[in-house]
Amino acid sequence: MRLEHVVKTVMVGMVCVIIYIVHTSEKTLPFRHRWKSTSTSLSQAGQQTITVTQTTSSAVTNTNTIVLQNSNSKKCQPKKNVFMLKTHKTGSSTLQNILHRYADKHNLTLVLPKFSTIFLGYPERFSRDVVIEVPWNEYNIFAQHSRLDITEVQKLMPNNTIYITILREPATQFESLFNYLGLGNDLKITGKDKLKQFLMNPNKYVPSNPTPFVEYYIKNGNFFDFGFDPKDISTEEKLSQVIQTIDQTFHLVLIAEYFDESLILLRYLMCWDLDSLVYFSLNAREQASVHSMSDSMRDKISEWNSADDSLYRYFNETFWQKVELFGEQRMEEEIWALKERRQKYWDMCVDDVTTNGKGVWHLPGVNVKSYSLKESAKRNKDCEQMTKPEIPFTHELISKLRQRITAFRHSHISMDNW
Repeated sequence: MRLEHVVKTVMVGMVCVIIYIVHTSEKTLPFRHRWKSTSTSLSQAGQQTITVTQTTSSAVTNTNTIVLQNSNSKKCQPKKNVFMLKTHKTGSSTLQNILHRYADKHNLTLVLPKFSTIFLGYPERFSRDVVIEVPWNEYNIFAQHSRLDITEVQKLMPNNTIYITILREPATQFESLFNYLGLGNDLKITGKDKLKQFLMNPNKYVPSNPTPFVEYYIKNGNFFDFGFDPKDISTEEKLSQVIQTIDQTFHLVLIAEYFDESLILLRYLMCWDLDSLVYFSLNAREQASVHSMSDSMRDKISEWNSADDSLYRYFNETFWQKVELFGEQRMEEEIWALKERRQKYWDMCVDDVTTNGKGVWHLPGVNVKSYSLKESAKRNKDCEQMTKPEIPFTHELISKLRQRITAFRHSHISMDNW
């Protein structure tokens, strides 16, 4: 009897532990997932939701169909036309690097700024007037920072362009943006932890007429990048309609916390080879420059950026629907293959991880990761481009594009004279 009692007690205890672990893990995950991801998850404490009417857009339907078809076919043709809305502090610089390398390797035409900047008219809405004009009048890849004007973009890009963007869990994104750009200084906040101070009473620090720099980033900044104004998301009904508009525009919204899974979906959407998706993280802060946040701070950020929070929740859900359709086991196999390829390039290319290397933009006191190459890799084009920061890489690509334009015009002058 005693033994039976002991066994029952142990079994009950084990069940309680399992229930506690499951309950705790659900609270620490950002959203409900359908499978065990190999990526890092983030907290969602205290976040609110908004009901968005789920409609099946043509873009989403086509995306799911294309990904499934291409993943089951060895004969799919690589797509060359892609528009990326480059959002802030979401891993978009790493994604941009992938697109830039692909364009350079395959001699595709990038949409690049004609003025001395890496932005395409930002923070004004995009206009073709800011683009370097090419005499062959065909563009393939758009990956610079811009504020979306979908009508202007569609005038520029081919009809079969794939539209993508990337989102990040809003609390972590806002911490990164706030400290990376030094918004606390612009808001004249004193003290060591300016973000914590700001979150105690945001309206106290945001002036009625903020500077444009602060206005773009301080609240629901993702919607600004998508081309919307605060009045466009001022009610739940309007916000729901805007999210549906975004859903109907973009074929794939990548999720920063699940970057590898996102790249696998992108790979089959574009029908690209695996090596084209290998990457090293760019424009990421060193851990010492990342400010820790309490659950309370996360809650306050989610409340302050409630529209961004709803946007992320919606597309996180549709993202996992795509993963489920792709196949969980297949996704895990693809991720391991990508990790193996990345390790191969790491061993071949990287000598050391440094901070604030040549060409890395950063504010004083903010340390951003950069890479030093092995001596044997310094003339390896793949190694050099995978580790090159956004600003010098963009300037290099602008120079190459201008050289192509000059060569094109000379060749046509010669043909005319002939």
